[in-house]
Amino acid sequence: MNKKIPLILMAVFAVVVISLVALHAGEPELYSTVNSSVTYAQQDPGTVKTVSGSNAEAVIPLMSELMGSTGEIVLNIRVKDYESAEKEFEAYQEASREFENLVVKLDLTDTDIGEFRKHNQETRSSLENLVNSTQRFDNLGELEIKYRDENNPERVYSVTYEGEDLSQQIQEDARTYTSRREPVTTIASRYGVDSTAYSQSMDDLREIVDSTSKIQSSRASVPHPEMMITIEPETGTYGETLTISGRGSSRLFIDSRQVASSENGTYLYEIEKGRSGKHLAYLAAGDELSELVTFEVFASATNISLNEDGTGTLFAGNIPVRGAPVTIYADRIPTATAETDSGGRYNVSFSLSPGEHELKAVFESSDFPLEASESAVIRVSVQEPGNSLPLIAGAILIILIGAGIYLRRTRGSETAPEEAEIPEEVIVEAPILPEDPRRHALNIMDSEGPEGLFHDLLLWLGEIHQIPGYEYKTPREFAESCREFTVYLAVKDFVDLYETIHYAGQNAGPDERQALLEYYLAALKEEED
Repeated sequence: MNKKIPLILMAVFAVVVISLVALHAGEPELYSTVNSSVTYAQQDPGTVKTVSGSNAEAVIPLMSELMGSTGEIVLNIRVKDYESAEKEFEAYQEASREFENLVVKLDLTDTDIGEFRKHNQETRSSLENLVNSTQRFDNLGELEIKYRDENNPERVYSVTYEGEDLSQQIQEDARTYTSRREPVTTIASRYGVDSTAYSQSMDDLREIVDSTSKIQSSRASVPHPEMMITIEPETGTYGETLTISGRGSSRLFIDSRQVASSENGTYLYEIEKGRSGKHLAYLAAGDELSELVTFEVFASATNISLNEDGTGTLFAGNIPVRGAPVTIYADRIPTATAETDSGGRYNVSFSLSPGEHELKAVFESSDFPLEASESAVIRVSVQEPGNSLPLIAGAILIILIGAGIYLRRTRGSETAPEEAEIPEEVIVEAPILPEDPRRHALNIMDSEGPEGLFHDLLLWLGEIHQIPGYEYKTPREFAESCREFTVYLAVKDFVDLYETIHYAGQNAGPDERQALLEYYLAALKEEED
């Protein structure tokens, strides 16, 4: 082998490496930790401060807009103009986002304006629920007439049950909405903000609650149910499982939505997404319905962390929270967002300008029965970019001089060129299809059940398509990872049925086992083709 070749290759490689290092040194780093000893939650707020001067002048117009919008939204709900209510709510949401960003930017979170912001966030959640639930409750009247005309008693009774659920939701949202009246109007009055429309919305909301209660009481009562239903325990928190039992083949409805079916009437209901508070459940089998029972989900405290490398975790106690939104604030400004994976982990990447910065991660979502939380604040320092050209030029010059000296010393001492060695070709083998896929699948189904068949499909497709982290993905996440491949539809059909069986806590019947088998084979055939 020519002795010059490795020398030249080493020189080129060294130039590339040093160049990359120098270029990186010239860029501002993401951030570097100075200390992380403070959390906003640990700070002593003392007496809530008021705001004056230019800061107050900046936020007062938006406060007035928000107070007026609440009255318009509730009024439109009362007169059943839901289209206008939705448009007004969208405008209200946009004004709320603008207001919240301004409060953070002006560093007013620890003042009474910051308290007003928190109340407005809760008001926004209540109004969103009210717009949706009152519209759905109103639509039930048309469905009730339709089902009566069709002589369909099961559907008529389901309207009664759903109406009861919605009526209770409306009452609960109205209660939380009105409970904020005193603190909101007190803060508004300090800054001369007119709260007339906001106060009027309380009276309009009372009429809405009375109207829905009256309509619900006039609906057909469900005959004394013969189907039994029990829930154990009757309360729970995020990540816990409730056992809901009936008898025989049935369908489970929670908050008027079918969530599962079972051949033996037993369900394992895991508390994940959904609001905290009381929920209604019943079972249906043919024309027969169980009684309506309640269970309560309590909000759990959460703990969110932020690490130096932009990673972090979100937990409720010792339970990882999956699919949850996380917002990273840099100097109190929302800068990046992420979503937690099945292990409660998240990862973000963003750039910061040179100088000192404060970072924190925040979780806050009404889609989970979880309390909001903030991470410890990390103080970071980003260096000014340097001029790396002299470093690069110097490194290249030194390497070239060294290479020249070496070549001069070795000139004339070279032996005849040896025959070049041909490196062995490295062949990466793809997973091999089983000779008899049906027999292979039947053996797995008989020995390990649907779960074994899913894991076999997960491992096989994960390897052949090199899907990152496939072994940690939930069934739904794995199906989404296959969207760009021709096998996607078969995988999605498999996962939809598998989740129905798995999360209902039931054994797969012959028809379901056969369907899973066919979806599995369809996926293999797509890859084979």
